[in-house]
Amino acid sequence: MKTSVILIALIIVNTSALLSEIVASLVSRIPIWLLISVEVLLIIGFYLNYLLKDVRNQCEISFNDIDLYNIKSAKK
Repeated sequence: MKTSVILIALIIVNTSALLSEIVASLVSRIPIWLLISVEVLLIIGFYLNYLLKDVRNQCEISFNDIDLYNIKSAKK
C-alpha cells in the first residue's frame, strides 16, 4: 500500500511537470524525453507493484487446517 501511494504521487508530480506551464518553466532545462521516460517507468513500476502484490496475495498458503499429528485412541 505504501509503495503504491508513493508511485501514484510520483506519477502525479511528473505528469504535472509535463502539463503545467508554471512547473514546466521551473524544469525547462530538463529534456522532455527524460520526463516522458520517467513517467513511463513510474507507470510500469506501479503496474508491476500492483501485479506482484496481487500474486503474493493469491499464493499465500495457510496451514491452519492441517493436522500434522493424527493420534487415534487405542481401541479396547
